Amino acid sequence: MAEIKSVIDQTVAQRLDQSLASLVWPMTTDEILALTIEQLADSVGISRATAYRHIGSRDELRRRAVFALAAEWSVRLLRELPPSLTAVQRIEEAWVLSERHNREDTRIEELSFLVQDANARQMRADLATSTFTDALVSAQNDLQLRSDISVTELHDWLLTQHQICQVINNDEHTTRIWFRRFVVPAIVPQVDPNEWLSARMQVLLEDVRLQVAQLNTSISTERESLTKQTDATY
Repeated sequence: MAEIKSVIDQTVAQRLDQSLASLVWPMTTDEILALTIEQLADSVGISRATAYRHIGSRDELRRRAVFALAAEWSVRLLRELPPSLTAVQRIEEAWVLSERHNREDTRIEELSFLVQDANARQMRADLATSTFTDALVSAQNDLQLRSDISVTELHDWLLTQHQICQVINNDEHTTRIWFRRFVVPAIVPQVDPNEWLSARMQVLLEDVRLQVAQLNTSISTERESLTKQTDATY
């Protein structure tokens, strides 16, 4: 019985968070501050008592609104990234889009200040750079980024530079220059160009070898199938 209640509580909590994200995204800062637990309960279709039990207070509702905005912002940023980019290009575009959103949407900063929650601001910063993580891992595996330091360290460096750009409040053009001047040199492989090219060529050759092996396997399978069909015919 306790396990069933726990599952139900988790489901209700997820529905509240999902509905909150949908509610607050089109709202202004003032509208978010005026949002009530009753409104959220009505949007989910649960009793107000249940909503109060999960959220507790108006201050907690506002705090969750900051997190909901940050999470939705991160999802939308990922959707905006152009496809078919190299790893470094993908990181740069995520960087620039992040800065653009910072300038265009000040609600999270305003709300973070008003609710006086340092964790909310940190989450906003983490989400801004978490979009880089997959690209960092992929780029390291493909020898496009330094492998002598961890993805966590690369991520921390990106976060630090990202925060500096926020303080300086660069425009988009200056942001790209900053990224290429101060970020790229720190994350690309620090090796002799010929050595890097040789390593890159080894990766490409290994990929070709695997594809040829798969092709040979497919040809052998088709040949065996054709032989069996021929034997059956005669």
